[in-house]
Amino acid sequence: VEKCPLILFLALLVWLSVQSPYFLSWQNISLMLVQSVPLAILCFGLGCVIAVGGDDVVSGGIDLSLPATAVLGVALLSLGLAEWHTPYLLLLALLAAVCLLCGAINGLLVLAAGLPPLLATLSTSVAFTGLTDLLTGQRRIAVSDPLMVAFRDNSVLGLPWPLVYLLGVFILFQFLLHYSRFGQHVQAVGGNRDMAQMSGLNVRRLTLLVWLLAGIAAGLAILPLLSQGSGSSSGTATPLLLETVLATFIGAAFSRRRVVTIWGALLGAILVNALSNGLGLLGVNIFWMGAIKGGLILVVLAASAVRHKGGEA
Repeated sequence: VEKCPLILFLALLVWLSVQSPYFLSWQNISLMLVQSVPLAILCFGLGCVIAVGGDDVVSGGIDLSLPATAVLGVALLSLGLAEWHTPYLLLLALLAAVCLLCGAINGLLVLAAGLPPLLATLSTSVAFTGLTDLLTGQRRIAVSDPLMVAFRDNSVLGLPWPLVYLLGVFILFQFLLHYSRFGQHVQAVGGNRDMAQMSGLNVRRLTLLVWLLAGIAAGLAILPLLSQGSGSSSGTATPLLLETVLATFIGAAFSRRRVVTIWGALLGAILVNALSNGLGLLGVNIFWMGAIKGGLILVVLAASAVRHKGGEA
């Protein structure tokens, strides 16, 4: 049961490679990797939240507001560059403050108000999306800033800048969650909250720090997300949310213990983007794409729920 989602996913990718020979060309693979950058970074943030809250799909850690936070940041950055003509440093400070505030709001709703993370972040996702629509008037804001264009189009030693950026963010989150003392404490809390508290760990402080870290991940996804769309467009948060959840949980299949990891989240993001790319090459209607991804999410979450029931038994 645990391997079923991954097997189904890989079967879909094999079918796509047969149906579209261009799918496995180097040019298309390079494009898929670049397009995976913002999704992968959002998955890193979600992976940290799941690590501290546990990976139970109902009562565990989850942050459904991460894509909405990133899209809000893209809107602010686009407005700042295209219309407000805000200096770079001031814009960076604004984006950092907004993303940390979004993470703090989620953390306080979970820790202080006692809301389940699923309900809390679903509510804030709707609120952040509404704020984005209010700021932009649901219109597209095109950005032609030279630095943004350079980030999108230039490369270093043949490697596109977005991939260099992703490598740096990956190393940061891989270290924080899997090789630092902070990461060990986070995983101890996610494994058994009561035991972690009895061993002297400040569970509430660690949990709040992880929510803030998730906000930082959303902030780090802003630049590649903006460069990918050459600006801000309304309605991008919802499909990005589907892909973030799917990629993060499918990535757990790459772990020996079937838990969410940063490395698995990266691979999951590449697989999900490959699926979108392949379906796009075949000319599949965008609504069917959403239906296929929604079905895959149901399979992935059902497999996770069955695994948890088996563990409890």
